[in-house]
Amino acid sequence: MSERGLLDRWVEEWDRDPDYLVEGVLLAATERICELMDKHGISRAELARRLGKSRAYVTRVLNGQPNMTLKTLTQIAVALGEGIDLFIPSSVREDRAQAAHKAVRRAKRPRRSKPAVTSSSRRAAAAT
Repeated sequence: MSERGLLDRWVEEWDRDPDYLVEGVLLAATERICELMDKHGISRAELARRLGKSRAYVTRVLNGQPNMTLKTLTQIAVALGEGIDLFIPSSVREDRAQAAHKAVRRAKRPRRSKPAVTSSSRRAAAAT
């Protein structure tokens, strides 16, 4: 069998395998949690404090703990102060299509630039 044929067969086998798909869902969730932690300057220790859990627990969750529950995700979203979108695909193909759609939306999004802080703007802010 050719390499291409073998790859196609594997894709067919994994296309609707829930065990395979859940790995992608866990990866996406933990990536989003890490993005939000970076965005808000929240360390693992601080997230653990906000959750009332140990730092080791947060590390297990961020390492892709296989039994992460919706309750855990909700608690983390509350602790971070932002929602966590969760997409659960019904197949690998649907997952790839969703990822491609998100990439296109991200590429089209205008980048926000931070306003420049100048000495005159600092003086104006200090005067008020």
